[in-house]
Amino acid sequence: MKLRIFGSSVRFRMRPPEVAVWLESGTVSDGVRIGPRDGDRWSYRLEVTPAADWSIAVESGHWVVSVPQSAARAWADSDLVSLDHLTPWGTRITIEKDLPRRTR
Repeated sequence: MKLRIFGSSVRFRMRPPEVAVWLESGTVSDGVRIGPRDGDRWSYRLEVTPAADWSIAVESGHWVVSVPQSAARAWADSDLVSLDHLTPWGTRITIEKDLPRRTR
């Protein structure tokens, strides 16, 4: 999974196998070590939830974005490339399918 942050926009990109794992297991995660100590790690996770609304939680270097199962499944089963959510505080969360490039 790739993560891109730009201003008030956060974009997650997943390859098709990652999308399949996300839907089957309910979670996909990654992280980055940002310093020399074992605790110098920042992680991020996408979860699928039965709840009706998106939620975002940040705790001690761990960021969790929970996406309603109905929205995740509809997006994954469609030809749509992106799934967008605008938070009440103005941050746009986008989840994209990282599809192979087409050759001419």
